[in-house]
Order: sequence, then C-alpha cells, then structure tokens
Amino acid sequence: PAALPGGLTKGVKHQGKELKSVRAALVAATGAEDVPPLKIKRLSLLNIGMLVGVLFAVGIAFHSMQGMNWSSVKGEFENATWAWAFLALVMYPLVPMSWATALMGCVNKDLPFVPTVLTQLACSFLNLITPNGIGGTALQIDYLHKQDVPVASAGSAMVLSTGVGGAIQMILFLGAAAITATAVDTSSSSDSSSSNALLVIAIAAALVGVVLFIPKVKNKVVPAVKRAASDIWAVVRNPRKAMQLIGGDTAGNLIYPLILGVCMLAFNQHLDFAQLIV
Repeated sequence: PAALPGGLTKGVKHQGKELKSVRAALVAATGAEDVPPLKIKRLSLLNIGMLVGVLFAVGIAFHSMQGMNWSSVKGEFENATWAWAFLALVMYPLVPMSWATALMGCVNKDLPFVPTVLTQLACSFLNLITPNGIGGTALQIDYLHKQDVPVASAGSAMVLSTGVGGAIQMILFLGAAAITATAVDTSSSSDSSSSNALLVIAIAAALVGVVLFIPKVKNKVVPAVKRAASDIWAVVRNPRKAMQLIGGDTAGNLIYPLILGVCMLAFNQHLDFAQLIV
C-alpha cells in the first residue's frame, strides 16, 4: 500500500494477489529476473505518536534534572579517567550478545547471530520508553515470527526466557547479598504482596475457566498452549539450547554490573563485584 497512490488502494481488497500476478506476467513476458520488491514505509499517525511519546519522555527526564548541580557534574567529567570509560564502551556489545545467545537458546530454530544481537540492541532502546519491558518483548516476538517461528512458540520462548532469567537474577542477588551482608526488608510489603498474589491467582483461575467452558475460545487457546508447552520441553531437553539459554542469561547478568563497576572507576569510585550485583 505504501508504494501505490492512496486512490488505488482505498476500498480495494486482495490487491497483493493482483500485483503478484502482474509481476509474474512481466517476468514471463520479458524474461527478466524476478527481484523481490523493496519494502516501502510511509510516515503514519503511529510513527508521529511514537515521536510525541519520545519527546514527552525526554521532557520529563529534563524536568527531573532541574535540581542537579551541573557545575559539580562538569567537574566530575573533567577529572574522569577516560581510559575506563573507553573500556566500558568496548565491553558494552557483550551485553546484547549475551541476551542474543539466551534468545537463541529459547527456540528450536537456529537463529542468525548478528540480526539477533541487533534485535537485542534495539530492545534496550525501546524499553526506555515502554513500561516493564513490554516494547522489547513485543519486538522479540515479532523478530522470531519473521524468522519463521510460530507466534505460539515465540510466546513460549519469551516465557522461558523470562523465567530462567528471573531465576538466575534471584540466585545472583541472594548470593551477592549474603556475601555483602545486605539486609533485604520484606516485612513492610508482605501484606500487599500476599493480596496481590491472591488477586493474580483469582484472575488466572477466571481466565482458565473462560478458556475451558467456552468451546470457541478453548479450540483456539488449548492447541496453542500445548504447542508452547511442547516447544519449551523440547528446548529444555536440548543440551546445546539449554547451555545457550542459561549461559547467555548468566553472562548478561554478570557483565552488566561489571560494566557499572568500570564506569565507577572512570569517576574514581570503587565497589566490590558482589556489591555491584546487588
């Protein structure tokens, strides 16, 4: 649609099939090579809305910095050790490479490494303007779908990645907290956490009831859930995929605090590695 005038596409269905038949006829008549068409995109209201959202987020960020002593910040940068900063810059690509390795371990299909790394790099920027990593998750599902991974399998990959990544983060956090004698106070939020847990369980039970007792919903959801569970089980049983998933997530969660420590050294500050993990 972006390649044709608006008057030709408005109210007309199945135009893609007609264009393919025209292309096939041209190839047959001229003997030319059938080159894949270029993907053309026009500026849309969605693009404008995302731009407005980014500018709004930048405005909030600047507003929150009004009370900052910029002269002291300037002094910190003037006295910084830029060799450490350069080292942090060189180390940073290891982070999206680690997340990419973990994502490659979440699906049965062998994903290309470089495009997967670039996708993880894009997710890090997208998550800056979307809450709770929703944008990054959606982008990864779309990427997996374009790599011929079914949507149900892509969703199961995200569930597996989130679960394994969360478990690794918790193990690293508790271990580092024990080493550094960090006290974790959970008493103030125990009541709210328990009520939230009960609410989540109630919502999940209601959703399961809706799925099981409405045939149309059941026939669509249950096969997808079975496919997702089968994909997760196949990945878990594959030693190479399991090593990619666990190794990638572990590496990412260790490299991140290491880069933070290097950035602190650039400003003549130091923390132990266990403290950086916490």
